[in-house]
Amino acid sequence: MEQVQSPLEEFYTTLEKATQMSWTELEPKQQSIALSTLGQQLCQALITLGDQRAQVFSSSKEGAVEVQREDYLFFYRWLAAGKSFLLLWRNTTFEHLHAQMLSLDAEIKEESWQRWQHASNQNLTDAATELKNLLPELDAEFTASPKMAAKMMDAWKHQALPWPVYREQIGTITTQIRDIAAKQDLLGQNSTALQKIRKIILDDIHTVVAEIDQLKEIAQEANTYIEENASEARTRIPMYLENQESQISQQKLGKRFNLSLEKGLEALAGETLVPVAISGAALQVKEINFRRYISRWLDSETLPLLYEVWELTTNIRNNLKMALINIRNRAILLNSESPERGMVSEDLCQPLQSFLIQTTDREKELQKLHELIHSRLDENFKLSNVFNESNFFLEVPLQSTINQFRDNQNQLLLNLTRWWRNQRKRIRRWLTSVQAEDALSVSEKVVRYIENHAPPANNQAYTSIFLTKGYIGESFWVGRKAELQRIATLVKHWRKGYRGAVLLRGDRFSGKSLFGDLVSNRYFPNETIRLLPNSFISLQGRTFETTFDLGAALEFISKYRFEQPPLVWLDDLELWHDPACTIHQNTKALLRHMDHHAGSIFYLVAAANPLCDYLENNHELSRHFQATLQLDIMSQEEVQQAILIRHGATHKSLVTKEGETLEPSAFQLAVSRVYRASGGNIGEALNLWAYHTQRRNEEQVYQMGANFFQLPNFIEADQALLLRTLLLEKRTTEYRLRKRFGPAFSPRYAEALLRLLGVGLLTRHLDGWLEINEAAANGVIRQLKNKQYL
Repeated sequence: MEQVQSPLEEFYTTLEKATQMSWTELEPKQQSIALSTLGQQLCQALITLGDQRAQVFSSSKEGAVEVQREDYLFFYRWLAAGKSFLLLWRNTTFEHLHAQMLSLDAEIKEESWQRWQHASNQNLTDAATELKNLLPELDAEFTASPKMAAKMMDAWKHQALPWPVYREQIGTITTQIRDIAAKQDLLGQNSTALQKIRKIILDDIHTVVAEIDQLKEIAQEANTYIEENASEARTRIPMYLENQESQISQQKLGKRFNLSLEKGLEALAGETLVPVAISGAALQVKEINFRRYISRWLDSETLPLLYEVWELTTNIRNNLKMALINIRNRAILLNSESPERGMVSEDLCQPLQSFLIQTTDREKELQKLHELIHSRLDENFKLSNVFNESNFFLEVPLQSTINQFRDNQNQLLLNLTRWWRNQRKRIRRWLTSVQAEDALSVSEKVVRYIENHAPPANNQAYTSIFLTKGYIGESFWVGRKAELQRIATLVKHWRKGYRGAVLLRGDRFSGKSLFGDLVSNRYFPNETIRLLPNSFISLQGRTFETTFDLGAALEFISKYRFEQPPLVWLDDLELWHDPACTIHQNTKALLRHMDHHAGSIFYLVAAANPLCDYLENNHELSRHFQATLQLDIMSQEEVQQAILIRHGATHKSLVTKEGETLEPSAFQLAVSRVYRASGGNIGEALNLWAYHTQRRNEEQVYQMGANFFQLPNFIEADQALLLRTLLLEKRTTEYRLRKRFGPAFSPRYAEALLRLLGVGLLTRHLDGWLEINEAAANGVIRQLKNKQYL
């Protein structure tokens, strides 16, 4: 006849099976499941045992059953050890999860991982043996000392039974063990997603390196070809260089990367509770939104560096194109002027040789950026960092000087004495500067203004990161709350069937493009059609070349648009013009298309103030839009916040010229100067801040504190007409100007054009396009308005 086991013996049987199971021989995922399952079984077995034993105490109150000494020892001595064993099992389950995440991040070696598994298994086995032997040892101890046993039992009889408290604690341990195992799949998936995002970033860097190697190879091949053909086959050189130049494609590095990154971020989890540490009997958890935390860290710590990498790569690409074009033009000129005389290959190859030397220097800069990106990813971009108790997961650091600016806002009085002592010196300097100012001509003042708005040559690392352009996430976004709320309402109404058409207007650098990109990424992340002149758009497998005919492009969109109602994002309306399609024709086509399709297509159009005012008089522009957002001015507080955020992204310390810590009052004073000089224009304020920030050393920068010069009153009637045309069209060519002005262009307007180019107010790009110098654009607008040319 089979002997029936007591409840305690049943628990010991479950304990022995749990510790004898070879969970270390399973796959890592199965190990976690086995630990969780066995731990929950042990907890349930102990609860069952405790419930059965507690019945003895309930019956004894009625005098039916006498409580035995073993029962007292179980509840008052042994049960604490049983709970400790379950806590050890829970801790092992948690450490297994932690070790698995470290293994996925390659933070521990396979040998260490296996040693930990065997050590943990042995610890559990030893602890189980001690627990199984504890009750007989306690009973023997009481038997050896009857007086002590009688005294302890008498005390326990007058105490409340601790089982209800223990039962609740064991139930909590059961839940903790179950939750730890449940997070394994979630953390594993996020760890895999993190590795994919890391690969996207590193693949982008490898793509950049490969492109630069290709550009160097093109330059070296061209150099060799010129040296071999400079004497006998020199007529072939221009055609060869043209073919080489055509091989250099304009790659959209940022756009391609952002599309890949968005897909990578989609695989990350949102808000979730994650066990991160053990503190005694408590299991500490953190509430983590992996998608938001990782996106925010990338926006702050990685994307600004990648943007600088892309900018350097674009500069290298453009430099090679410029070198090839210059050599080709010179070769054509030499062929036409002296066909009988051979070319000197050294002279022709000089631009290519200079390009190779400059590229070598820039590759060193790129290498530093690559190493910095690698180090930040290696140090921080690991999911196992979620178990770090002392830091937040992927915390975005800001340098201590910024914290000082925010924490200490009331130290203006500390500088009053110093300010008073400097007044007399400043007055003397001012008198001297007035005399020097009177001696300068108007042209000299214009050149001084342009130079005053140019970036310092020795601080390119700071300037390029600080002036990050384009949309690279919302970490750099500041202000515009009212405008964004208004956009949200307009989009909501449009989705209900109302008209959707918004006009963004403002001066240059007022943030129209960035605001439009933010709206696109926030409300139409995969449903945006960005219209650019003389480019290509693809819809449902069909590709269309936009040229400068906006009406034709819009008709293509309405015919082949997405199944979902899209956003048509048209930035810089003033670029849509050429001799065949004027800005008036394109504007009429846009307004007509909006009237017919604004219920199913959301239109977002950006244009500068001069063009908006001009079209308002001719086409009543604003009447056709559901709303017009004026983006000219931001508050000083928002400008200060934008400067702080961008300065923090550079990881440079802002100090005085002497290297001392910059006081908050001095920082606020510098921001006030920049804000007044920019007139509240966010882009101009950021430019002025960057242009007047000098490099002190590798880690520190300082504000020069120099004057912000104003653009002098230089405009004459001929220049005003040219500048007005350039403002309305944003950019043009000399050929288009000749067509517009007719016979009057030469010599009257041609000479005015040369004068404007000579003093730097106009810029001629490599492709021949003419444009008002960005540094002077808003100053020119103000002067034209004052003289009523706009």
